[in-house]
Amino acid sequence: MLLLSGTALAQKESGTVQRIGGSDRFATSAALSALAFGRADTVVLTVADAPIVAAMAAPLAATLDGPVLLTATDRLTDDAAGELARLEATSVVLVALTEEVSPALRAGVDNLDIDVDLLLSATLDDLALGIAGRMGPAPVVYLTDDVSVEAWQGAARLAPWATRDAAPILPYTDGGIGPDVVEFLRDQRTERAVFLDDQEHLMTPLPGQLRSLGIELDRVAIDRPPASYAACDRGTLGLGSSLSYPDLASAAPLLAQECATLALVNPEQPEQLLDDIYAVGEDLQADRLLVFGGLSTLSDGLVTRVASEFGVRQPVSKGLAWARSSGGDVLALLLALVVFLLPAARRRDRSEHGDDEQDSNPGRDEDQAPHQRR
Repeated sequence: MLLLSGTALAQKESGTVQRIGGSDRFATSAALSALAFGRADTVVLTVADAPIVAAMAAPLAATLDGPVLLTATDRLTDDAAGELARLEATSVVLVALTEEVSPALRAGVDNLDIDVDLLLSATLDDLALGIAGRMGPAPVVYLTDDVSVEAWQGAARLAPWATRDAAPILPYTDGGIGPDVVEFLRDQRTERAVFLDDQEHLMTPLPGQLRSLGIELDRVAIDRPPASYAACDRGTLGLGSSLSYPDLASAAPLLAQECATLALVNPEQPEQLLDDIYAVGEDLQADRLLVFGGLSTLSDGLVTRVASEFGVRQPVSKGLAWARSSGGDVLALLLALVVFLLPAARRRDRSEHGDDEQDSNPGRDEDQAPHQRR
């Protein structure tokens, strides 16, 4: 298990909500880095348009004791360049699929006047194995589906766990894991493979492949995290939008540092997942909420609904702690009143209707996220 040593968050305060967000995904990425690291010698840089790659890069960043910064495909963004300067980085590792790196981005990175290490591959399998090769022995690996429309969500949810375990994230398809991945697992004598507990996994050759290699299968879920998380203080819940996939990849080092569990909500159809999040929050006895992304990602109203259920357990006078790049917010005063009133109303509604009337099938997120090429 890896414990990140970057400078970090201010002292934890229970009963608070903290929003980490910027004007866009690049500013949010820089804000997450600034919150988790005072300085870093080496930084992992990846493109925002390849969310699975960004998630795979997070454990590598942790082994280098640095953050993951997002940039655009067609340029090195000012946010990324500015954060590299603030961190006083002496080297950067550019992790990307070859086709995602434009000449302008390459030139921008080369002009940073720091050491540049290129980790580029044409396929996702090769890139994942390249990342894994930089991380050392792999007794534990995490496996993510790279074919479904929700693939990036699975990778984002696994990334904090894999980061804390200093374990690589490797891809699989509906045909299972590729021959190069099989060879890697055999050479590494991998003992355990972690993946999300989803029925779709059972429809692939994956479980049989792993068993034939003598690898233990560890199915995890949001309410059943890996053992490395079970042993730490999990009172912090990370909340992200299922529509803001790049932000969540950058959040992985911070989530691992905080030993926080990541929950996703679709802001366009929040009822699909809110009940599940409430249940998880109760199970974790969560009393602190980290919200990733600006107001355009998750509204204050939606955040307040979640916070009212379990995020704020202390008296309202304790207040909400907002860390937002846009500055102060008068609306927070009104939201504090809502936070005070909603929990009682929800508990009263539950007592009148009973748990058996809750929606037992909240549905699946149908967002069509960008599809990763192999």
